[in-house]
Amino acid sequence: NQERQNFLNTYLLRLTVQKGENLAKQLDALSRQDSLTGLANRRHLNESLNSELNRALRQQQALTVMMIDVDYFKVYNDRFGHLAGDECLRQIAKLLSSKTKRSGELAARYGGEEFVLVYPVMDADLAEKQAIIVLKTIEALAVSHPNGHSVTFSIGIAVYLPTENVNLEQMLHHADAALYIAKENGRNRYEFFNKSMRQKKSSEVIE
Repeated sequence: NQERQNFLNTYLLRLTVQKGENLAKQLDALSRQDSLTGLANRRHLNESLNSELNRALRQQQALTVMMIDVDYFKVYNDRFGHLAGDECLRQIAKLLSSKTKRSGELAARYGGEEFVLVYPVMDADLAEKQAIIVLKTIEALAVSHPNGHSVTFSIGIAVYLPTENVNLEQMLHHADAALYIAKENGRNRYEFFNKSMRQKKSSEVIE
């Protein structure tokens, strides 16, 4: 009887420990997830981008960061309300998540209507193709916008072959600077931070 009781006590203790470990893992995962969209949050983005920068540095492979902003989202929210705005962001999050399937790729919500895509082993040529795909995909989603058109994106792209001097803050800042140029140049387009990477300085979606 005592042996049986000891066995049961040990079993229950193991179950309790396992449940605690599982709960801790779930809480850790939630702490890295944006509550509205389910995408990675800023914490997860910073951790992953740091990891991918280090890997790119070791392997001397290109790394691409795209900063994405939903065009005229304030107008959308003001016209349709915040509940509709939240649903729009969830649809966009699902779309962006579908564009990050390979190992190391990440879709994150940066804040508000801004998102970030991280693409390891992606040079400027591939980044340009991927940006066009993302722009065409949001166009095909055809989410109605109060301006009479569908919801669109502006994209800023930073591509690096990392050196010891590159850090995640720089990459995010450079992608954001390129995003600003894209918005200044008319939105629904992409721009590279380092324009010398592209013979064609910018591109709109090809109709």
